[in-house]
Amino acid sequence: MEARSKAGPEKQKYLIDSDVLINHIHKKRDTLVKLIEKDNIEVSASVLNKIELYRGARNEKDKVIIDDLLRYFFIYEVEELIADKVYELCSINKLGSLGPMDLMIAATCLVNNLVLVTHNLKHFSPVPELKIYKE
Repeated sequence: MEARSKAGPEKQKYLIDSDVLINHIHKKRDTLVKLIEKDNIEVSASVLNKIELYRGARNEKDKVIIDDLLRYFFIYEVEELIADKVYELCSINKLGSLGPMDLMIAATCLVNNLVLVTHNLKHFSPVPELKIYKE
């Protein structure tokens, strides 16, 4: 019989895609709230989310809303291992339609063993071994 850790089971780790954050900000399909209400999970974001959200900010008030939301998450940075994984993904023909930001988001998930939370299933489903959250 295996001994159990006193800390309990390891938390499943998720990375939120920008579309989910945008829907949360605009009070549309709120996958984020549903996910956060679950037990034994860790939800994170990427510095890439911050860049994409800032691109859509219309004014300083929007920036404050974005900063306020993102302060609740661990933020993954783009590092060399992620760049290496992007290179690997670029060699897969069926991923030619993925833009650079989506490639880096997918690579972040693969390198850090994260489940991607996105509504852009069409973009990300061709990525081999990428785990995608299903509502």
